[in-house]
Amino acid sequence: MSQITQAVSLILVAGGTDFFLIKRRKDLPIYPGFSAFPGGKLDPAEENSKGKDFASYLEEGLKPALRREISEELAWDIPTEVMQKARYFGASTTPEVWPLRFCNHYLVCQIDEPLEFKINKNELCEGRWLSFAEFQRQDIFGQFLMVPPTRKAIFALPDFLSSPQASLPDLDTHSDVFREVPCLEFVKNVWMLLPLSKTFPPANRTNAFVLQNLDGDGHLLIDPSPQDDGEFVKLKNTLRNFQIKKILITHHHPDHHQYAPDLARELGVPVYLSKTTQNFLLKKYGEGYLANLIVYFLSDGDWLSGHRIYEVPGHDEGQLALAPPNLSWFLAGDLIQTVGTVVIGGAEGDMAKYMLSLQRVLELDPLTVFPSHGLPMGGTEQIKLTLKHRVEREAQILELSLAGKKNEEMLEIVYKGLRPELKKYALKTLEAHLIKLKNEKKI
Repeated sequence: MSQITQAVSLILVAGGTDFFLIKRRKDLPIYPGFSAFPGGKLDPAEENSKGKDFASYLEEGLKPALRREISEELAWDIPTEVMQKARYFGASTTPEVWPLRFCNHYLVCQIDEPLEFKINKNELCEGRWLSFAEFQRQDIFGQFLMVPPTRKAIFALPDFLSSPQASLPDLDTHSDVFREVPCLEFVKNVWMLLPLSKTFPPANRTNAFVLQNLDGDGHLLIDPSPQDDGEFVKLKNTLRNFQIKKILITHHHPDHHQYAPDLARELGVPVYLSKTTQNFLLKKYGEGYLANLIVYFLSDGDWLSGHRIYEVPGHDEGQLALAPPNLSWFLAGDLIQTVGTVVIGGAEGDMAKYMLSLQRVLELDPLTVFPSHGLPMGGTEQIKLTLKHRVEREAQILELSLAGKKNEEMLEIVYKGLRPELKKYALKTLEAHLIKLKNEKKI
């Protein structure tokens, strides 16, 4: 089990109606572009006070850490009289599925009127006051990317403020790890399910998504791919909370559709995919793979459950992505990952198309990008960095190729120190770059 870091956040309320939210910079390695309450980690001395009684931990650990972090993030020294009246609001712990885990404590402080803060631009890109009503109006349209406990805290806050004797809210995300797969709502009405899957290491899960059907009843399920029968049962138990009416397979790689046909047959629902993906599936798994199913083909510009379909080839020729009309979020599939790296190559891969697909998402500029592996990202900064990395790597490969280096020699230079078991995948990506360069008559 990974170590749990202690942290503390400030829920600052002004006039009993407005609260202060920050947004993390979009180029940060952890929780990029997430909206959150200001705060941060405890230092070792503060964390050591946890071994005492809770009153001591509050005074010697949580409050000093909060003062320091708020001073750093907002350039505000919390007045003593405000801190003395602070109320403990509970804590939440990051689910076990994430390698970096936090136990985040929340303290509620109240002031008479909203203050104007000078935010630390090294960590934050935005800070603003919101009323509860305004937050709800924007949240329903997908305007906030946040860890689930933050949203739960906001909705629990009015009742907590209305009564001095209010009980602490339950801020954790609960799932029975023996019967269900984790299900997390980072953006309103976008549920990310995390079954274990037979995917490419270091990832060990493929995100499946449940979306509301915007033009009818029920829900759309995307890329259900549990690794085995036991995980399939857990996924079905989790899906009992929804009314699945359609299933979308984004592309033909096995970690995106394993058990999807079986689930569609059990639920009696149609499957949606690109024609190219169907051809790949039938060629690889036989003509009976989609037997006894109603199958619909999608292409660029089509609409599914009120969401627009985008063709994003490169990693896989038939890959589809989708987004709502306001582009508050974008399900990018395997265009980008926040766990591991994307492999390009083989019969279905095309580096030129991959880079064009990345550029297309940059131009669309969605508020949030959901990958198939790892956490979502606020904005497109990570996609911009990925495209920049591919351009730089291609320039390196071009130089080595013109110098007469063979593929295996280039592999050892370009991917120096790569684990032996991953070299065959890196070689695919290197060869995809070479094919692109040959097609462009640069080599």
